[in-house]
Amino acid sequence: MSQRALFVDRPSLLLQEAPDRGQPSIQVHQKALEDLAQMNPRAFRLFWIGNDDALAFGRVPEKRHARACAQIQETLAAKKIAAVADYSCPFSLQGAPERRRDSVFRLPNVGAMKAARLEFEVELDGSWILSDRAEAMLAGSRAGIRTALIRSPHNERRYDVTPDLVADDLGSAIRFLTRLQSVLSR
Repeated sequence: MSQRALFVDRPSLLLQEAPDRGQPSIQVHQKALEDLAQMNPRAFRLFWIGNDDALAFGRVPEKRHARACAQIQETLAAKKIAAVADYSCPFSLQGAPERRRDSVFRLPNVGAMKAARLEFEVELDGSWILSDRAEAMLAGSRAGIRTALIRSPHNERRYDVTPDLVADDLGSAIRFLTRLQSVLSR
């Protein structure tokens, strides 16, 4: 049985690089995490996507990154929400030597959406990608899924893609999609 998915750009929306006592570190964006915790897990399955440049370019130690991601998982698990798969991409052709390679999961490629369709029977035409990055909007458009652009200072790059939804924050997008799913399932 096919299900709808929310492809959430974890590196861009939920993680933020910030020095910790002068050392490179990464922290969870708490407001965005609280917003995501409003998701209805019966309406959508959650997938992580995004270009994880903190790892790809070696700006943050892997252990610190893993701790931040574990904190996200724990917080969502307390709300009975679990990510089905993590398709975020820690590689880049311009990245650190150990991370320098191409990947179908690096946005604007559509590997994450196609993998979810094949591995987890995700219905792409009823699914959404949520991000503040133009690369994600382009990937969503290419994959045939709906796009939700979250306003942020990162919206500097433009592609010939008009998002299906523009929201002020992740919470507004989640609330809209929850109401939309409720109306559509009647």
